[in-house]
Amino acid sequence: MTADRRCRVCHRAASESYQLSVESPPVSLCSTHKTLISSTVDLIRSTDVESRALGFGVALDPIDRAGTAPLKCQKCGAQWTGVPGSLCDWCLVRHVDLLAEQRELVLADCQYDPDDQRYKAEIIRRGQQLVNAVSIGLVSQLEAQQVFDRWASHV
Repeated sequence: MTADRRCRVCHRAASESYQLSVESPPVSLCSTHKTLISSTVDLIRSTDVESRALGFGVALDPIDRAGTAPLKCQKCGAQWTGVPGSLCDWCLVRHVDLLAEQRELVLADCQYDPDDQRYKAEIIRRGQQLVNAVSIGLVSQLEAQQVFDRWASHV
């Protein structure tokens, strides 16, 4: 592991990579977010195609001797060559980036001024979002507590 590799979701040091296939570049992740992504992919594989958040490659032509074929993602339409049923790199990267954006949003400062009468209600609402983010592994308990304490210090 090189010192400059960062988790694509939380920007901490990446301890692991998630590689979809031999052809795809690995996505750098910390162990927490690798577990989150891996469990998401496993869950999505067992979901109906129409309900999936991520796409998988469907063969456009017959499979060759190596077991590969030109593929098209049934979710986003991306095309590549690989093993039929492979997870779409583009969908995965989009999903990881969405997690990173959601993480930034849930940890962001409150937009209301502490003197605004809506501030307390907003902190309660945002606190519930932090609880949800912790429950799915998007943020750590410590991060959530630090952010909530910062918000609550103004109430």
